[in-house]
Amino acid sequence: MLGFLVCGLIMVQVTPTRFALAIGLTAAAVGFGCLLTLWARESGLSTAPTAVPLERLTAPAIILSGWNALRQNHNLRRVALLMILSDPFGFYLIILIQPYFVRAGLPVAAFGPLLALGSLLAAFGERYSYLFEARLGMRWGLLIGTALPGLLYLFMAPLRQAWIVVPLFLLQYGSMYALRPVLRAYLNGHIPSEIRATVLSMVALLGSIYLALAGPLLGFIGDRSIGGAFVFMGLVVLLAALALRVDEQHKAVQP
Repeated sequence: MLGFLVCGLIMVQVTPTRFALAIGLTAAAVGFGCLLTLWARESGLSTAPTAVPLERLTAPAIILSGWNALRQNHNLRRVALLMILSDPFGFYLIILIQPYFVRAGLPVAAFGPLLALGSLLAAFGERYSYLFEARLGMRWGLLIGTALPGLLYLFMAPLRQAWIVVPLFLLQYGSMYALRPVLRAYLNGHIPSEIRATVLSMVALLGSIYLALAGPLLGFIGDRSIGGAFVFMGLVVLLAALALRVDEQHKAVQP
């Protein structure tokens, strides 16, 4: 949130010097975060005993066990595919929202504050997302939560009026990742503790590959029509949410 606010202040005037300053501050922030990892230490907490102690597994065996867990456990695979294919394209939204806002007549100086406000709403969304599922149940809560970003993209696609574009964007940015903690909790419930890091890394890698492959297509469509890119993202997210919907039966851990 603070980063978006600072960037908004810097980019009030769009000049090469201000671009360089924003890039330099970004590099400094990432570098500081990297330095903080040098002070990371093991927690010292003991884990539950596992069938095969981790220290007895070789690296190839750990990777193979993670792949087998994804291949053999239908419920785990379904939740993982839902997480990957219903990803709301948040990284691409930040890129596409700039020409989208320009099309709606918003000044460049508004980008930073709006993204900062969206980040604040997203923090509250993730913090209280469990209430959404608790009120609607697992089946409808997850279906509506994962499908909502797709519907919002479709609503946003044809609009050009700032008074409606801004609240829809804030709703989208604040809710698009709200149910990710809930999905991660279900994912973790299917993974044995000794290979949890491996399986989660595999899911993250597959998600990154999926988004990387979608990027050129989104760029091709967005270069011709911003609304068309929003329609594409909306349909992909909506279809994935409907096709891969999960309920209580997918919560059960398979032997």
